[in-house]
Amino acid sequence: AADGGKDHTGKAEGLFNHVRIPAALMAGIAFGAAFGMPLAVGESFRVSMLKRTYVTIVSAALVAELNAVVSSSVALMELAHRGSSGVAYDSPSALLLSEYRLEWISCLHS
Repeated sequence: AADGGKDHTGKAEGLFNHVRIPAALMAGIAFGAAFGMPLAVGESFRVSMLKRTYVTIVSAALVAELNAVVSSSVALMELAHRGSSGVAYDSPSALLLSEYRLEWISCLHS
């Protein structure tokens, strides 16, 4: 917290929304893509292994995007519930790293 800082709650909400909305869209795409290549009887070993690898990769992408959606949603609910902490910060990132460190880092690395 710094002297001369201000309330950046609105900008912090915007940053979490900028993560949540695209992540939700990508999660929907990944969910559909995970079932886009069903295994079929009689396929070669190579093709079936490629499909299994594809499903594993798409499933990992789905989990990462859902993590971003859940983390940002939790942070938005906390921001709405708690409101401004009464502490003035120099920037929205200072607010996020001070009050919502876990949620913000989780969104950044998803």
